[in-house]
Formats: sequence, C-alpha cells, structure tokens
Amino acid sequence: MPRRLPRWLAVALWASWPPGEAAPQQVADTTFRFANASPAFAPGAGPEVCVDAGHQNFHTLDGRYATFGRLLSDDGFRPRSVATFSAEALRGCRVLATANARGDAGASAYPHGSAFRAEEISAVLEWVREGGSLLLITDHPPNVGSVTPLLALLGFQPLEGYAGPSPEAPTGLAIFGAIDERGLAEFTARYDIPHERYRASVGEPGRLGEHAVLRGRSPSERIASVASFTGTAFYPAAEVTPLLVFGPAATGVSVIALNLPDAEEGEFARFPLEGWIQAGVREFGRGRVAVLGEAAMCSAQWAGAQRVTMGMNAPFASQNAQFCLNVVRWLSAVLD
Repeated sequence: MPRRLPRWLAVALWASWPPGEAAPQQVADTTFRFANASPAFAPGAGPEVCVDAGHQNFHTLDGRYATFGRLLSDDGFRPRSVATFSAEALRGCRVLATANARGDAGASAYPHGSAFRAEEISAVLEWVREGGSLLLITDHPPNVGSVTPLLALLGFQPLEGYAGPSPEAPTGLAIFGAIDERGLAEFTARYDIPHERYRASVGEPGRLGEHAVLRGRSPSERIASVASFTGTAFYPAAEVTPLLVFGPAATGVSVIALNLPDAEEGEFARFPLEGWIQAGVREFGRGRVAVLGEAAMCSAQWAGAQRVTMGMNAPFASQNAQFCLNVVRWLSAVLD
C-alpha cells in the first residue's frame, strides 16, 4: 500500500492497514453500549456463545471484541472464550464465533498459513452438521487466507485481497443499503475530513439481501443500512443466502506491496466484485453458518491518536449493532 497518504485518505484507510506494520492503534471503545429495547432473553438465561481466543485472533472478548461480548450479554446470551476446536471444547456452546483468526499473527506477506489444524476444521464441520451454529468473521489479508480452507468447505470462495465500493476506493468504507448522510457528515466534521471528497470515495452503496437476519423480529429491528470498514469478499455457493451484496462498481485488490514494499498502487491486481458478498448465511446439516468478511462492523473501537470511531460506535453505522445481534439471534434460532 502507499506509505505516504493525504491526511483525509489516511483516516479513510486506517482499518485496512496490514497487521505487523506501523499502524494506527485500535482499542476497544468501552463506553459504547447499544440501547437494546427488547432483549431476547432474561439476563444470563440465554444460550452460550463461545468466542475463539486460541488462534492468534485479532479480536477477542477480553480485547477488541469486548463490546461485542457486552452486546450479547445485554441480550441475555452467555459469552465465554474457547481456546481450541474439538467436540469436548465445544460441548455446551450454542454458537461458536471466531473473529480474525490468523495462522501467523506477525506476518503480512503472502502466503498466509491456516489458523486451524485439519482436525479442528473437521471437528467444527461435524459439530455444525449435528446442530451447532458457526459465526465465522474474517477480514482483509492476512486474515482471510488463514481461514480459506474452512470457508471453502462451507461454500464461501474468498478473495485473498481487499474489497471496497469502487476502483477509487478498493480499501475504503463500504455501505450496504441506505447511507446515513447525516451520520457521515457528523463523522467527517468530527475528524476534519473534507466531506465531499470522502463522500465521493464511499460511492453508491451495495444492496441488502432478503433474510430473517435483515428483517429482525419487528419493524424496529429491520435493517436498512450496514457499514463495513474495509474487508474482503466472497463468491457464494448456491446454498448461501446473501446478506450484504457488493454493487456494480465494487472492486477488490491484491496488495502486492505486502511482499514488495516498493510496489506502486498501479501494480496491484484488481477484481470487479459486482454481485460478490461480504456477508451471507446458510443451513449446514442440522446447524447454521454465518460468514462476515469484515470484523470491525461488529466491534466498537477507537483508532489512532485522533480516536477515530470504528464499528458500531461510528455515527453513520447506527444499525450495525442490531445487524450483528440479529445474526447471532438467527444462529441461535431466536430468528427463523
């Protein structure tokens, strides 16, 4: 990636910085709390959601996914960490969530090794087939390459690169559904970003699919907009129901600079991504699977010295928390 960026573009791209390089620090925004008007369960009465903490995960319950854990707890779920995937380790889990598992936490360059051992992949597949539910969240390289074997077996062929809304912003903010123009204006004003230029980089939004996750349990839970903070894309199998679908200008890039630091942006391989997805769900045996191609959307973080809001706490991402909650509710059969 270019190392010298205009200030406005640097803010737009903080989420895409390759792990292992000098990058804007991302920390959990512990002040964020979703106003959940109608929890699915009484406090502590819901099923267990087991969150991966054993595969060099960039996001864990005691770190950058702390607010995701609180989102679930406030809905009555019981989140806990797991360190390995086996029949014994997954006993009692209703949903298994893994976010940005990585095969080599310090490596950015290709190739990206698998985060999971072969026996763990088999254990997860068997567990889901017998009635468990998997939430697999990944992101731009090197994260997606680390979970490609499991993704492919589930019917999600990933782009081993970055995905964005247009050729001009292949590593930029993507929005699916309606754009919260007021929230976007608040964001750019807060961080002194030229609004018109930033708005142009966002481009036209992708579309939302048709599924219970997007309908929710009531009109107040229906999803009209989801913001994504630079991730990857999948070509879905026929069994997959799309949730977040890239629009006609969407573009992916393979960032050769991860291996050749002096490479120019013009040398990056580019991929048209119209119709590819950034989120989808499917039934698998007696279980359910949801895959998200960007992890910050279900977090609430601050990035860099300016403490830029990233995730559910961003002013233009006000429905992200409901979306992420709906995904887990569908996985646990609260939504059908």
